[in-house]
Amino acid sequence: MRITFRKSFDIFPQEWQIIEFVKEHNHELLTPLEVRFLPANRIISKKDKDCILLFKEGGLQVSQIMRVMELEKNIPHGYLPFFEKDVRNLFTKIAKKHGANDAEDLLRHCRIAKEENIKFQYAFMVDEQRRLEHIFWSPAHCFDWYHKYGDVVVFDTTYKVNAYQMPFGIFVGINNHGKRILFGCALLRNEKTTSLQWLMKVMATCIFSGVHLFSLYSFQFLINYYSSIVDFCIFNEETSEDHLNRSRSMDE
Repeated sequence: MRITFRKSFDIFPQEWQIIEFVKEHNHELLTPLEVRFLPANRIISKKDKDCILLFKEGGLQVSQIMRVMELEKNIPHGYLPFFEKDVRNLFTKIAKKHGANDAEDLLRHCRIAKEENIKFQYAFMVDEQRRLEHIFWSPAHCFDWYHKYGDVVVFDTTYKVNAYQMPFGIFVGINNHGKRILFGCALLRNEKTTSLQWLMKVMATCIFSGVHLFSLYSFQFLINYYSSIVDFCIFNEETSEDHLNRSRSMDE
């Protein structure tokens, strides 16, 4: 079917008119139950969107979110006005919308935290295109913990932020109660030598300058590369137990 907006006669105003119709190209209309599958009818209302984001914040998976909303609306399974694919597309759209400002938001948070408490420590590095490459931060209470229990520091890059495919490094230790405590965190562009070298320098000479780093547990290749930056020591179980007992005896 072709429709155009024109006049039939000069004395009449313009109007929509069908100028061509090919019956052979037509098909049977969808049933009322099938119409909801059309993309134009798969709409997530603002109320449903708020619920979906709330459930996501609570840690529910997409399939679980769909089922909970079906129960809330008291409708049969599979009869929501949208599909799991639509929910995933919503998450992708929101991530793209906010992803462009993530680095700026993080740096803004660090600057504000530093202004509110001078003990908050952070450092970052940008590449040639002024894009955030690495960042390290240590909240004020973590800074105090390091001064108090920083005899032994464990550095771990097991974790990765999947959204950006960036290694997430953490510096942890043990307090006088044998509890694990956090000293600082870092996001790195990669695990190359230059990236880890930057982080070790920040940790050892910039962020905690003036504080003696007694020992650091880490990966063997770190010790090989950075022995000139920090006095690295690897302790056996007996020596480690001595340090643990020493930490536990503090403040008693």
